[in-house]
Amino acid sequence: MNTVTSTLEIPLHQIASEQISPKDAAKLMVVKPEDREPLSDRKIIELPQILRPGDLIVFNDTKVIPTEIRGYRSSGGASQPISMFLSDQKTPDCWTVHLKDDISISKNEKLTFFKGPKTLEAAVKEKTGRVVELQFQQAGLELKEHMARIRNFPEPPFLNQLPHAKPSDKRSYQTVFAKNEGAALTPSASLHFTHRLLKALDTYGISSCNVTLHVGTESLFPSHAVKDDDKALHSEWGEITKAAANKINQVRAMGGRIIAVGTTVMRLLESSTDKSQLTKPFRGTTDIFIKPGFQFRATDALITNFHPLDSTLFLLVSAFSGQNMMLNAYKRAISHNYRFLSFGDSSLLFRASTSA
Repeated sequence: MNTVTSTLEIPLHQIASEQISPKDAAKLMVVKPEDREPLSDRKIIELPQILRPGDLIVFNDTKVIPTEIRGYRSSGGASQPISMFLSDQKTPDCWTVHLKDDISISKNEKLTFFKGPKTLEAAVKEKTGRVVELQFQQAGLELKEHMARIRNFPEPPFLNQLPHAKPSDKRSYQTVFAKNEGAALTPSASLHFTHRLLKALDTYGISSCNVTLHVGTESLFPSHAVKDDDKALHSEWGEITKAAANKINQVRAMGGRIIAVGTTVMRLLESSTDKSQLTKPFRGTTDIFIKPGFQFRATDALITNFHPLDSTLFLLVSAFSGQNMMLNAYKRAISHNYRFLSFGDSSLLFRASTSA
């Protein structure tokens, strides 16, 4: 994927290994491409004073579920565990998984999973890249009971690369409004929101609504090869209820702005809004690929963390606020000691006029 040609690098010590406390004390860079001074430094807790009464914040209420399992090669003596993420259950005894690391594993190879007094074994039926189909010895309810013992909550893959990383508190890895189970990872931009901040937003006349988009296992991996002329990314399941769609349309009709909290919300809103800027109820999968040249219909502003420069997420924010503007924002974030990636600081991006 041809993302950004830049010598800019994120210093390793600025990649956050844990969330700040309190969560709403995180830094917030405000990016307004059309302003004379487009970049400013604030705090998340100041969001009610930055936005306007009548604006609508849209949250993702997905809830993270345990999707990571670890297996061992059944032959060859002691070995390192092979981590993988559950994707789809094809049959009562067969699961598709995504390998956490791009390792060599052979068709028909046996893997053993350990947890508690019983073991669970599976054979590799197929392998394409990191996608593996596993045939388990058990099936149905018995397999489900085994899975309950071996499933773990996944952690962002970048934590393995940080010497200062600490085990994360799984309770703090859910958002305060997490409700609908199904995500492999939490929508990280939402982690900054506390009950205190939500109450303040409401007091200032800034309303909110929830949509659901389950962050899939593909988001756990480094950017895979995507060509510039690709029109789609991996698909993720989402839902916008009729009530949420009506609220979004009502706020827009009254002149309020639609603020997406996280790229997941933006993907879902842009997938369900037509050329007349009418947002429709949605239930299904979206594989929308937002990159420079994309014409935005639904989103006026985006709250999002700072992403790797070689990622499709940086393409998305570049499409929204302009590539040069975002490069300048990242340079400022580095020089002003912002914290990066899922547990890091945040930004409030406004749409560039060229993206409308």
